[in-house]
Amino acid sequence: AALAGMTWSVALHAKDIYCSHAENQHLDLKLRDAVVVVSDYNADHLIRAHGGVRATRIYNGIDLARFGWQPPRAGAQEILAVGRLVEKKGFHILIEALRMLAAQRRPVRARIIGVGEEEADVRAAMADAALLACP
Repeated sequence: AALAGMTWSVALHAKDIYCSHAENQHLDLKLRDAVVVVSDYNADHLIRAHGGVRATRIYNGIDLARFGWQPPRAGAQEILAVGRLVEKKGFHILIEALRMLAAQRRPVRARIIGVGEEEADVRAAMADAALLACP
């Protein structure tokens, strides 16, 4: 883009910002025009580490102010987990926690939605734990 005289922007995630692998050796060159990050912490870090960066935070979560709080209903609680089904997202930890709750006779209904390389393992673990599997 620089050779063509064009501007460009990039969205950076944690692995792009904090990992020191080969792709990040020239991070300063990637940060020339505009950078989008998901948290103020990441924006502040980039500004401190690479002065002059124009980092914009676009939060990719849920605006809880848009939803009124309601007390929990009696009966089983429900969890919805949505994400890429890869090991680093920790769905196996959620499933183990659900097993522990069931063993304590504190059942929680859970639905995990997503696709990824761990999908078969997540489905099998959910079925084994008699939990609601990925739709």
